[in-house]
Amino acid sequence: MKNQSNFVKIIVSIMAVGFIFWFVGSLLRGAIAYQVFENGQTLHIKQWLPVSDVLQTVRVYASLAIYTGIGYIVTYLLSIVLIIALRKEIKQQGWLFMALTLFLLTGVIEFYLMYYDFQLGTGLLFDPQVRFDDYIVQQFFVSRIKNLTVATMSALSALAGLTVVLFVIWMPLQKELKVKRDQSES
Repeated sequence: MKNQSNFVKIIVSIMAVGFIFWFVGSLLRGAIAYQVFENGQTLHIKQWLPVSDVLQTVRVYASLAIYTGIGYIVTYLLSIVLIIALRKEIKQQGWLFMALTLFLLTGVIEFYLMYYDFQLGTGLLFDPQVRFDDYIVQQFFVSRIKNLTVATMSALSALAGLTVVLFVIWMPLQKELKVKRDQSES
């Protein structure tokens, strides 16, 4: 990756920014979402919180989805461009192949979660009179948080994102060509 063109360097730089927006935004959104629930095994809304504060928390959660969604989509599309641009180098760089493949596989989960975010965001945006007990909030916020399958998928996607970062940092499975090694020793 050291001798890449400026095009590839720009693509990787934009991907890094998009990835940071997605990954950090997802962590922040998770922290914000769970602030309205009691601690414990069952997820019950905190009774002492005013409903207006809970709804405002949901609005902040939904508004952050714009940044995480755009960050993920940009990174996802640019990873496809990067695969095309580096198609020959991917064979020698196992870490690059694993990182890109793992990131692209998270797309199934993330696009499904983006559907929930889009429905919640548009429902809150186009109807400023939404209450917390309305269908849009209950279906696309509360049920998303309480649904074990969706929560597990979201957590696995975040762990896959962390694994991608570790692949990029440690770069395992690099295939060095003997010709390059002989040239550097001379």
